[in-house]
Amino acid sequence: MKKLIVMGMLGIWAVVASSSAHAGLMLRKTRIIYQQGDKVQSISLQNSGEEVYLVQAAVTPWDNSNTRSSEFTVLPPLFRMEGNSLNVMRLVRTGGDFPADRESLFRFRINAIPAKKTTDDSKENSDGKQGEIGASLSISLGMNIKLIYRPDKLPMTPEQARGRLTFTQSGNSVVVTNPTPYYQTFAQLKLDGKAVDFDKAPSILTPFGQTTFPLAGKVGSKVEWSMITDIGGVSKLQSGTLQAD
Repeated sequence: MKKLIVMGMLGIWAVVASSSAHAGLMLRKTRIIYQQGDKVQSISLQNSGEEVYLVQAAVTPWDNSNTRSSEFTVLPPLFRMEGNSLNVMRLVRTGGDFPADRESLFRFRINAIPAKKTTDDSKENSDGKQGEIGASLSISLGMNIKLIYRPDKLPMTPEQARGRLTFTQSGNSVVVTNPTPYYQTFAQLKLDGKAVDFDKAPSILTPFGQTTFPLAGKVGSKVEWSMITDIGGVSKLQSGTLQAD
């Protein structure tokens, strides 16, 4: 039975939601910054409800959430989460040849399946145990957060990097250039006072990369932006000028 439960968990990776909190489960971090010199990182998962869950944790590439990463291991990878409890997972680097001049991005993923009684409490199963706990495979709750590997000796701080962005109008679009070694995520971006809808456009900027946002109409030259910080907060608002192509 336990083997079947584990196989059922490992076979389910599609989720009905993606966030850092869902249905009483909450990750205590909104992102993980794994420094080059770190030996281990701890991530806490809190269950504030009465439901019991079977939880699977893993790291995947950012652009392929169905494939486990060989660069990191989560311990334990599979565990039972009691109601009103706190579990601590350990994240360990197990390999990988990362670029030394920029950050690398992964997903830290949680897949939680509500547990249920699969046998009657009054009856013993084949192992002589009562009330075996199994998995309800009809519901799968998913959470994922960014895992960022940060090499040592980058030439600037994340705070300095936020002010290095440039904004250029190209036809009916705005090109945002990130000339820094950091992944940067917008908390907000305003073009002449009009907020960009990140439900319709990507909010993350890759190191030394560019992202294009469509313009809904004519805008002025004023640009304002703030970014998500390492601890999941919002940086101070910065301003700049929209340059002509």
